[in-house]
Amino acid sequence: MAKISSLVSVVAFLLQLSLGIIMLIMMIMDVVNANNLQAVPIFIFGDSTVDVGTNNFLLNTRARANVTPNGIDYPHSEPTGRFSNGLNTADEIAKKFGYNRSPKPFLSLVQDNSTFLRNVLNGANFASGGSGIRQSTGNQSYGEVVWLGKQIEQFVTVQQNFTAIMGPEATWKKLSESLFIISVGSNDLFDYNETTSGLSKEGYLLSLNSTYRNHWSSEIWHMLDTLLSSLSSQLIEMKYALGNAYEMIMEIIEDPSAFDIEETNSACCGNGNLNGEKPCAVIYHPNVCAKREKYLFWDLFHPTQEAAKIAARTLHGGGKRFVAPINFSQLAAAN
Repeated sequence: MAKISSLVSVVAFLLQLSLGIIMLIMMIMDVVNANNLQAVPIFIFGDSTVDVGTNNFLLNTRARANVTPNGIDYPHSEPTGRFSNGLNTADEIAKKFGYNRSPKPFLSLVQDNSTFLRNVLNGANFASGGSGIRQSTGNQSYGEVVWLGKQIEQFVTVQQNFTAIMGPEATWKKLSESLFIISVGSNDLFDYNETTSGLSKEGYLLSLNSTYRNHWSSEIWHMLDTLLSSLSSQLIEMKYALGNAYEMIMEIIEDPSAFDIEETNSACCGNGNLNGEKPCAVIYHPNVCAKREKYLFWDLFHPTQEAAKIAARTLHGGGKRFVAPINFSQLAAAN
């Protein structure tokens, strides 16, 4: 069966990357019965692309999404802490595996010790908006965030609780049948850019057209694909799927009508040029588009709920252009 050390080895490997990555979504699991996906625990790590409310519990962070108009399309228009108009990519992926949405944030679950173990049996979300692979990432821009290394420490707490209740063998079995999703790296690139070019995050994003034309992010993906392939040859029981965010985004931008998307340039929520110069928060008096389901970008940094659905659908059933060496449904069926 897969061992926790496999996950730790993967994370240690990622921590060694000096620039980080545009987006990594990876699952590591052993044998999963595809007809019984509801029982598969999901553990999610990363940044604001998959944060479902972790930062609500941080006292000194400026990376918050529990303010309107975030969540405008969530039930009861509740701003849950997701950087989205509704559900985000973590939620949409979890739905593909039988859940209604992402597992709750770890920092939410630990608020009640009496129910913690019962609630964490189906997984937990450790992702923190503004965080990165490096410990220093996001600190200057956002203050307090939970970096990837700390998220792994929190996961070890879950593993230790499982072991105390179930014993080591049952814990190994449960975790070997779990899904581990990581979406991280963009904030590392933003921070690296600010220290080398002097461009703000906004300026950096507005210059990304040339970056995409130079296929920089595509090259990073191919580098990771090669390195993860090498790592999996060392960790024989490791199975993974690497999502190519660059290709997924460019597919929509090049043919938006195929996805029933109409706007791929401007953000739905924000202010200024392309609605992308101010955050999507009520204190900045943002403009909010009416047809949110027709937009690719919710704000300057994040996809809309509709785009998250497209991403999850592509990762789950797409070809090797978008996810390799296998897609998520193939990963779930592997044995």
